Amino acid sequence: MQAFDTHDESERELLVQEHAKDLLKHVDALAKRGYADKESSPNFVVLFAPFESILTEALRVDSRLLEKAFAKGVTIATPTTMMALLRTVGYIFSRNRLAESATEIQELAGTFLKNVASLHVKIVTVGDRLKSTLKAYNEMIPTAESTVLSPAKKIVNLGVSGDTSKLKAIPEISENVRTLKSNLALDAPDDFIDAEELVDEE
Repeated sequence: MQAFDTHDESERELLVQEHAKDLLKHVDALAKRGYADKESSPNFVVLFAPFESILTEALRVDSRLLEKAFAKGVTIATPTTMMALLRTVGYIFSRNRLAESATEIQELAGTFLKNVASLHVKIVTVGDRLKSTLKAYNEMIPTAESTVLSPAKKIVNLGVSGDTSKLKAIPEISENVRTLKSNLALDAPDDFIDAEELVDEE
């Protein structure tokens, strides 16, 4: 402000040079505060110059001012560049959040599919065991009829003495009990899910 208020060109030049040095001192002060070292922070600090002339006059006497500031992790922004800079930083942060979310979703999906595969293996195992149980039951019925019930009835018919009332009260095995069938959809296609059978170690 002092440089613009004076009409002496030599004094104005000296004042602008002092202004450039003061601006660089402010750059050094910001760099020492370590704002860029904070967690989730960009790796640079923004020094906002509210007037375009603050930067342009300083660059006129020190053309390497921006380069010096960049080397210290400080970016000097004017009203013209500030909004663009903020939009750029905002875009970068939003993309980073999307990337983090994508990574988390991928991890959750991997865990979910692993659990689904484990559940499928257990369902198949239970289904196989149910099939074995039903098969054993269906094989037991005719064996019981031929080896136990039928001979027992013949013994009763031959007039063997004793309390045979309970044996006479035994009902015939009905057809719907004679052969049990499973309506469970246990035969899933081979490509239902790629899974490995889990073997319990005892």
